Amino acid sequence: MRSLSRHVTARFVPSIAVALFTFLTGYSAAQTTTTPPTTPLAAPAPAPVASTNNTYSSSGFSFTTAPTPTWVELAGVSAGISTDTAPDAPIKILLLDYQTKLYPAPQVNYNRVAYKLQTIAAMQQTSELTIRFNPEYQTLTLHTLNVVRKGSKQNRLKPDAIKLLQREEDMDQALYDGTVTALVVLDDIQVGDIIDYSYSITGANPVFANNFVTQFGLGFSSSIARVRHRIITPTGRTLNARSVAGDFNPVVSTKGGYREYLWDQRNTTALEYEDGAPAWHDQTPYVSVSE
Repeated sequence: MRSLSRHVTARFVPSIAVALFTFLTGYSAAQTTTTPPTTPLAAPAPAPVASTNNTYSSSGFSFTTAPTPTWVELAGVSAGISTDTAPDAPIKILLLDYQTKLYPAPQVNYNRVAYKLQTIAAMQQTSELTIRFNPEYQTLTLHTLNVVRKGSKQNRLKPDAIKLLQREEDMDQALYDGTVTALVVLDDIQVGDIIDYSYSITGANPVFANNFVTQFGLGFSSSIARVRHRIITPTGRTLNARSVAGDFNPVVSTKGGYREYLWDQRNTTALEYEDGAPAWHDQTPYVSVSE
């Protein structure tokens, strides 16, 4: 089983429900395309958050709220995207957007997730959002938390209600990694609602001595409308990408003094594993990126 973190640099991703995030636990496979759209999607209006950073504390730890960073390229959730890829699934994943900025230091990892609740069971399973980070070298910034109901966007970001908990998931093995979990409870959600939230984690594990290393899956057990990975670096800093169990070459472009590496998959279809394949045979596509 692969690590739950998209970045080996101890960058953690949210875990909402098994149905939504099976792709995090095993990079289960899907057939995807890396061809970017010829016409960019319209970006949604920013959520109504404070114009300046605000800091909040809980259980001796802290996080901030702030608008979406200006370097982030916002993506539309539904414009130009077919959302019929999983008509019978309890949860329809509309957008998984991961963007990383490597300059200037420190490293910043932006995350955005949007999904639609299609059953009562899904509504019950996704009533809590969790985000993990390590306060020893990382800070958490929440940008948006919206519920879209019948086309109307509701701002649900309530910083005072967010709890920070230190949960050592491997305590039974005497392993302590110092991670903290931000717990967000969603009240008053209904079947048909779209949950759309974003946050950034700033900082990287110092054990890597500022050398960037990451690995992310490009295969999933369920259909997803759009999955995007974007990494921007200075033009003098070159990354090497290697894809496994598939041919997933990034679209590389140079603009404004930086280089962008982009993987953009749309309307993925869940891939079925080959029956009888040995356990050591990895059928799930993923990409490794390093310097």
